Amino acid sequence: MESPSSSIQTDSWSPFNYSHHARFVSAIPQDLIFLLSPKPHERILDIGCGDGVLTFQIQQMCKECIGIDKSPRMVEAAQAIGCKDVRVVDGGKLKEWVISEGFEGTFDAVFSNAGNC
Repeated sequence: MESPSSSIQTDSWSPFNYSHHARFVSAIPQDLIFLLSPKPHERILDIGCGDGVLTFQIQQMCKECIGIDKSPRMVEAAQAIGCKDVRVVDGGKLKEWVISEGFEGTFDAVFSNAGNC
């Protein structure tokens, strides 16, 4: 049986290309982070966290922000910039992952910006 965090597809995401050609992904959503308005006591799930630029910002504002992305290379890039809790998870298996990790009903908010998970 395949685990919820495994990915059948090959990882074609390049953190370098993402940071150079998709920087708009982190530039546009500052308003979204404002609307999300993370509180110091909250636990937030960032779906499709990519290179972690936004995840890192959210992590500075709340108790816990878990970032997930289906690309191991993007998760590595997020870890490289200091994201504390980022994981490889296939978004198509999100429900199974949430259940297997015991996270049902534990997030105060869910954030996703242009997530391709």
